[in-house]
Amino acid sequence: MPDRQVPALLEQCGWLLAHPNCTNGELGDALAMAEGTRRSNISRLRHWLGPDGHGGLLLPAGRSGRLRLAREVCGDWQLVHGLLSDPTLVNL
Repeated sequence: MPDRQVPALLEQCGWLLAHPNCTNGELGDALAMAEGTRRSNISRLRHWLGPDGHGGLLLPAGRSGRLRLAREVCGDWQLVHGLLSDPTLVNL
């Protein structure tokens, strides 16, 4: 994958993490992407993330018109929230 695509795909992945179950239109509007660019980038992101280990994809095809990353996909923000909600870490 060319380096110039990585920032755009990371931005899309981060937006999808923050907005699960969004529509294709919502993603395109939020990130100011033309329809063709959005479709191409979603396809690249799906290919880049790959399979989930259960025979599915980490970014399943949004046949319902909604986009949602698999539960296995998380970002730093989700990890921080998980750590903050762990009561065993409060006294560290």
